[in-house]
Amino acid sequence: MNEKILLVDDEESNLRLLTQWLVPLGYDVDLASNGKEAVQKARDGRPDLIILDIMMPVMDGHAACLILKEDPKTMNIPIIMVTACGWGEIQEQARDIGVDGFLSKPVNPSTMLDTLMDIIVGADRRDVEIIKVTRGTELLQAIGARILEGSDSPLLKTAADIALCHHEQWDGTGYPQGLKGDKTPLAARITMLADIYDALRNTRPYKPPIDHQKTCGIITEGDGRTMPEHFDPAVLSAFKEIAPVFAEIFNQHQ
Repeated sequence: MNEKILLVDDEESNLRLLTQWLVPLGYDVDLASNGKEAVQKARDGRPDLIILDIMMPVMDGHAACLILKEDPKTMNIPIIMVTACGWGEIQEQARDIGVDGFLSKPVNPSTMLDTLMDIIVGADRRDVEIIKVTRGTELLQAIGARILEGSDSPLLKTAADIALCHHEQWDGTGYPQGLKGDKTPLAARITMLADIYDALRNTRPYKPPIDHQKTCGIITEGDGRTMPEHFDPAVLSAFKEIAPVFAEIFNQHQ
């Protein structure tokens, strides 16, 4: 079951933005517009984490946090507090009542992800870093697709498909949606193979560059991490026929 995050803010635009970031990463999201509503939803729904604004009508975030941390039903739910007013004394007061993390407005998606991963993931540090990288990539994909979608331009529609889906795999083992077969748009299926070729050929912090012949072998035969079944069979077949062109293009840009 997906982790559930309760977002609490009196500004609809802020709730909408955080929702657009979190849902593509696989989180379930519930919304509240003030502290009183947040307390009730936390008691009823038991979210895995609460992202709580401070300045709100009816009941502010500080008062809501006090109630949540004193209630045995909700006292163990992690709370990330958000403010546009700067921290200082506010942060010390928040720590005293049990706030687990802090974000400043405007919220940066990368900072939000780091804070969220540190709190919500019950894993050792290495596992947390792996999840941060994976979900950070997914977040960037979702943001890229969001920027590009809605255009009438066929080119930008294709770009949105690529941004969101080029880490999907033919056998359904990719991400962020786990799409299988031709449910992934064709442009993204093509880009996925080209992206892997480029990644293998270039230097990365964790590996040296790999020559063209060995790269082709990894793509067409597999190496345990990259496997032929990850690729659309038609795209893989076309790659085998035109692989020398990949080498030419790569060499032209060195």
